[in-house]
Amino acid sequence: QKGSDGNFIRVWDEAELFDRLMALVREDHPYKTVIIDSVTGLEDLFVSNILAVQPDKQKTMNAAGKGYASEWDTVRAKHGRVRKAAELLAERKGIHVIFIAHLDVDRIELPDSDPFSKYALQLNKKTSPIYINNVDVVAFLRQETFVVGDEGHKKAKTSGDRLVVVTMTPSGISKNRLGITQDLPFVLGENPFADYL
Repeated sequence: QKGSDGNFIRVWDEAELFDRLMALVREDHPYKTVIIDSVTGLEDLFVSNILAVQPDKQKTMNAAGKGYASEWDTVRAKHGRVRKAAELLAERKGIHVIFIAHLDVDRIELPDSDPFSKYALQLNKKTSPIYINNVDVVAFLRQETFVVGDEGHKKAKTSGDRLVVVTMTPSGISKNRLGITQDLPFVLGENPFADYL
């Protein structure tokens, strides 16, 4: 939503976030897209709210609540409420919901292959599936990168072009249900999915 000054409304309060999402579900409005920027920041908000009410000896997520990292289940439930609101917006209002997340790199050690690194969402492992499972697209925006130079003196260079990766690869969590089989060019101000929706 945009405020009276034309800028997007920033929500800093958890209760206000859920109130605004449910207002979008219940009320008539012209909006066709809702963007949560970012679920990584949202997790920081949920965690800080939980830690703010803990006794002094429980000021980490591993110690909070009943201990044993049990409060991560509370964080997951809060993300679940956000996802449920998104589903209601899609079902009742036909609204596209976009979740933006920051990236992290995970080390994967499978029993039947050599270890490798993989891009992942910068979220707790209990939370990530909420934004990956049962969605139409998981996209990864990356700069086109080339490695140049001789052995021992290699450098990464970029053309500056950005690509939207939406296909499954071992190095990431990208996927789609729209039948897209190759990376999409990213052009500022244009919807890379316009031809597929």
